[in-house]
Amino acid sequence: MFRAFYQKHAPITHVAAFFATFGVIALSTTAAQAGHHEDMQHDMTPTVEVSTMKSTTAPLVNVEGEEAGLVTMMEGTKGVVFKIEGAGFAEGWHGAHLHQVGDCSDNEAGFKASGSHVKADAASKHGFQNPEGPEAGDLPNVFVHHGTLNAEIYSGMVSYDMDVEGRAKLLDDDGFAFVMHENPDDMVSQPIGGAGARIACAAFKSETE
Repeated sequence: MFRAFYQKHAPITHVAAFFATFGVIALSTTAAQAGHHEDMQHDMTPTVEVSTMKSTTAPLVNVEGEEAGLVTMMEGTKGVVFKIEGAGFAEGWHGAHLHQVGDCSDNEAGFKASGSHVKADAASKHGFQNPEGPEAGDLPNVFVHHGTLNAEIYSGMVSYDMDVEGRAKLLDDDGFAFVMHENPDDMVSQPIGGAGARIACAAFKSETE
């Protein structure tokens, strides 16, 4: 219908030019879509074979030094999955981060031995909603309901124990710690999103120790 209308109201030379141009655009669009599809396939290429994926579990310790749950880290094809289970915490949202040192021994001092946040880039800032963020150690908030915590979190900014460009290796020489905070993380402010005191910690050590 569109072609008939155009042929009736436009010179033949214009019609030929129009369809020649449209054909080029259509071919270019198809080629671009094919290239995009190839890029998507490349992006989905796993860096770890499923059959060799590793996992390990550490106790989640509260400020009284008592075991209040478990944190399991599971290697993924392009990141790490964390399963967090706990009890005895205050109702509501709580900040959660990955810290640089696998040491939760100083519970009475608020788990300061776990160090600061894991980073893949020293210049990165804290916060998923920070234009200069996020840090590799940033995680979504977790929610406690009726004193019980159950969450699963995936991070593509870290690797289990491999050296991968652009990602922070977790199980390095000094390991790392999963740390839970008293308040929710606002995802913007420095250095920890206003998340407050550290109320629970799970230490992960390098498997070579």
